[in-house]
Amino acid sequence: MVNQDRSVTFDKRRILLNDIKSLSKDKKRQLLMITNMLRDLNLLQKYMIFSMKGLDERNSIKVDENITTYLFLLKMLISKVHEMWEFIKRHKLQQNKRDLTLETCQALSILEQFYDGQKVGKTFNFIRNKFGFHYEWLPDVEDEIEKGMHVQDFEMLLSNQDTGNNIFISSNRIMLGVILTEMLKNGYTGDHRALTSQLIEDSLEAAKLFSLFYTTYLIQDVLKGIKVEKINEISIDAPFMSEVSLPLIVKKDVQTGG
Repeated sequence: MVNQDRSVTFDKRRILLNDIKSLSKDKKRQLLMITNMLRDLNLLQKYMIFSMKGLDERNSIKVDENITTYLFLLKMLISKVHEMWEFIKRHKLQQNKRDLTLETCQALSILEQFYDGQKVGKTFNFIRNKFGFHYEWLPDVEDEIEKGMHVQDFEMLLSNQDTGNNIFISSNRIMLGVILTEMLKNGYTGDHRALTSQLIEDSLEAAKLFSLFYTTYLIQDVLKGIKVEKINEISIDAPFMSEVSLPLIVKKDVQTGG
């Protein structure tokens, strides 16, 4: 049997305190916020990929379990991406392209071409503002939600042992239905399955492009002239991505304190 290399190697780096102090307040803020953005993108992209491994399931409960997981992660990833776009606008990076390095400008232009349009940007804005971080029933989605709630009985899967396994089937269906209707209004085409697949694809593409832009901007513009010093190299063994999944339904076998 061939030994498979599971090692992941890191360069541990640091910026000296005196260099941090030399940054303007705005650059310090950007350093902190952009590294937070890159962390969130990294986590949510991986979790999305892990959660989608069960989309071909035939067991109806497993299908509803997978939809619960990926729909939550999709909503969060899109909402975070929207906030990253707002950060670009608040810091006027589009208007001040002449102050950016050529590579940063190119990454921003590619991002703009993908995101700043009728379809992706408008749909992501809708998802963030209607479903992302709050639970209000806003007037402009009232009719679509009402319509969705009148289609069939409201269904739930309630676990007898652990409420952490509860699945709210109809809540998922109604929210996704409202989102897909908005996509059609914004110029997307296709049936339910095609629209859902396109939304997932666009969210992962957006995450990739935002990650590229912010990494480039951080290194070449925020930290311009600042030394990022290598301390040492660290390696650990990690599971292969194909081995990892993200189930919602789990059976407790240890005391978690919950």
